[in-house]
Amino acid sequence: MSSNEPSEKTLNHQLDSNHPRQLRTGLIVLGCTIVLFYAGKSHPVILQKWYLHGLFQAWRIAYDYTLGLLPFPPALLLAGVFVWKFFRSKKYEFTWKLRLLRIFKSIVWGIILFIWLWGFHYASAPLVENKSTILTDHQLFEWALEVQQRLNKNSSMARQDIPEDELRLRLEAFLRTKDWPVLGRVRARAWYDLGFIRYAGISGIYLPWFMEGHTSVRHPSEVLSFIRTHEMAHGYGISGEGEADYCAYMALKIPMGNEWDQQAEWMADYELWCKLRGILINSSEPYLQQLNQQMNAALMATHQKVKEDDLHYRTASAKVAAISNDLYLKSMGIQDGIANYDQMVVLVWQDTPH
Repeated sequence: MSSNEPSEKTLNHQLDSNHPRQLRTGLIVLGCTIVLFYAGKSHPVILQKWYLHGLFQAWRIAYDYTLGLLPFPPALLLAGVFVWKFFRSKKYEFTWKLRLLRIFKSIVWGIILFIWLWGFHYASAPLVENKSTILTDHQLFEWALEVQQRLNKNSSMARQDIPEDELRLRLEAFLRTKDWPVLGRVRARAWYDLGFIRYAGISGIYLPWFMEGHTSVRHPSEVLSFIRTHEMAHGYGISGEGEADYCAYMALKIPMGNEWDQQAEWMADYELWCKLRGILINSSEPYLQQLNQQMNAALMATHQKVKEDDLHYRTASAKVAAISNDLYLKSMGIQDGIANYDQMVVLVWQDTPH
């Protein structure tokens, strides 16, 4: 080693002093971010204007037309950086204290990035107002029967996945009707992951650090396109789970005058029908039995196939994922947690004629 190069002892000293300083800076920034987050909850319309219509749109354009154009998920690039840093760091001695500081610092800055890249949406005004409509079991049954009759007529409409670009066009068309900004080119990638995402108990996930939705190609074609549209809705700033389902439903129902219209409508109706059935299972078994009696053989076979496929990937991790998601949503201010997914039913009811 030449006399101009720093010694290993000097490098270790620099590392020891840098990490605590960066951690303190991160904690200060995190504190200010949290204060701004809760201040935004008191003035959600103001937050929506400067964040959703301003800063977030800048994030979207910058990402979607750079890293978002890559044919592979940019998350793989970050994984490569971590591997490189790990092997590079082996040259230096790290104490356990320093390792813990690095981990804690990464968590702090990860939370900061999460809030600034997407989390502020949880404090801003929603896409549509939930009027807290309460539907009776009879109304739910009649609605489910109406949807089921449409499904009975076209039981074989979901034989292939709708292309991602088509789903994006439909979602953007719907969001424009609500004056919601749709700059950028949101992605929802379906991974050839051998079912890993599903075994983990996740149907799909939006990762704010990479500004993309992710799901598995192992989902049945009857539900995959709906899941991708749901995750894409998150990419446009829709934070609520029920609201993202509502956006996916309305987007798939929009007539675009092309070959995908009937299939998209069937997929939207199938998801709504499953939601209505799920509610009736818990509230009125007799109504559910009536639905089953009026289901034709083709729809019954399709639904049975989807249920069996779901059971194949059902593991103990599914319960862990549900509990984690519930805690996460509640920590973000969505008080009903994972029950928020059922809000889709009320929002669709409010927005469609009966």
